[in-house]
Amino acid sequence: MDATPSTGSAPGTVASDVRPARRELALLLTLAVMQFTHIVDFMIMMPLGPQFMRLFDIDPQHFGFLVSAYTFAAAASGFLAAFRIDRYGRKRALLAMYSGFIVATALCGLAPTYPLLLAARALAGLFGGVVGALVITIIADVVPYARRARGTALVASAFSLAAVMGVPLGLWFANHYSWRAPFLVLALAGLVAAALRRTRPDLVLGSFVVVYFTQLMTYEAHFERYVLPLIAPLATLAGRFRRLAPVALVLLVVPLAWSVSDDVELTRTDTRAVALEWVARELPREGLVALDSSLPPPRGRRTLGLELPGPGRVYDPDRDLARLRDRGVRYVVANGSVADRVLAARDRYPREARFYDQLRSQAQTLYHLDPGHGLTGPWVSLYRL
Repeated sequence: MDATPSTGSAPGTVASDVRPARRELALLLTLAVMQFTHIVDFMIMMPLGPQFMRLFDIDPQHFGFLVSAYTFAAAASGFLAAFRIDRYGRKRALLAMYSGFIVATALCGLAPTYPLLLAARALAGLFGGVVGALVITIIADVVPYARRARGTALVASAFSLAAVMGVPLGLWFANHYSWRAPFLVLALAGLVAAALRRTRPDLVLGSFVVVYFTQLMTYEAHFERYVLPLIAPLATLAGRFRRLAPVALVLLVVPLAWSVSDDVELTRTDTRAVALEWVARELPREGLVALDSSLPPPRGRRTLGLELPGPGRVYDPDRDLARLRDRGVRYVVANGSVADRVLAARDRYPREARFYDQLRSQAQTLYHLDPGHGLTGPWVSLYRL
């Protein structure tokens, strides 16, 4: 049928030529989501710069490497793909590259150190650099000429949405949860987009990731500790493409090494256990002890627990020395797992930060323990009011 309808065509004929079919619209929306995720993945880095420089203790030059790693890797992969990408089907090539991009983006959210984050950003660029071009070529292959401009405009709108909605939403996740959250959310969105056209086993794995991640977001704080189970299904989905399977297996080494290193730390004695044992042994039994969050009560002691500060949590009025004295508290046990996070975000938790400042300036330090020499965990301090 001629792509340009004649003036004598029936009204229904013109509509069928111009209006996209349901399957075609679903394909275009899937391509738009793919375009949206890989654009946001690149754009979100600059606004997160202050968090990266503070958390990884890096200067602006090293942060610039994080941004440029993606760009240079994308340029290199785009140049090399120009010579070989036509040997494979467009759909297979897009799904393979996008699956690699999903895994690389998830690794960005899981990277515990600056070198691993830098490597993950370069890996994301290698895969993401080709995705944009493949999306446009698939539109040209699939969408008829009469509807091609409309289809291209629909997918191209992902660029604008990435700047107007994607980046602010990513910053909201970063401010309310962790800097890792935007990358994990992008990986989740990419997984959904890729799974739309996969087999039933892929959908089962994808459903697990969606349900697990949805539950994970309700933790509101420190949820990066629980994201490791997401890597296996993501890598399995990527490995469904035979040419991508070796890459997926190599990527599994990163979270595996991270998990093993954490297990090695767990074989050591925790500073909190040693400090609380000292409290139970040395302090008078009649003294009321206020305990910071993440500290179990010592044996045979009356305790008052302090609530954990966090996004959306109500301020605990007991985090005030005058109030604690009025309630008969004689001792306070603080630890770095809470205090260091609060002091690093003083602008968001001013009253909680003032509490730790008061402890250091107005209370007497009876006991202090740092990690090292066979001990792991945060520092722990005991103060007498």
